[in-house]
Amino acid sequence: MKSGYGLAIGPGRDTERLVGCQLSWERGFSVVLVKQMTVTQNNTDKRVLIEKEIIADHDALRKAIYSNSTLSGNAIKTTLISDGGVNFIDGDRLKFLSMEMEILTEYLESV
Repeated sequence: MKSGYGLAIGPGRDTERLVGCQLSWERGFSVVLVKQMTVTQNNTDKRVLIEKEIIADHDALRKAIYSNSTLSGNAIKTTLISDGGVNFIDGDRLKFLSMEMEILTEYLESV
């Protein structure tokens, strides 16, 4: 895996608002962006490129959320709450850079 992502579905809560005949529900999600470090520690030029790639992925997701916060009509509102910065993961054989993004979504569910 050279590049990937993961999605974690976090806790939800009833916002105690009734919209039409539907309940408003709020749920947190975590999206983790991952890039494999394919270079040695001494190759700083290539490492900077990989770091820029993960930042570009973050920026693309952030812009997608802000430009369509209803997620194509499936949500009332979606907000990027925070990110955890770029983190280095040193595995047994492979090394990765990752960035976790916290997203809060409010959507409607039938009663």
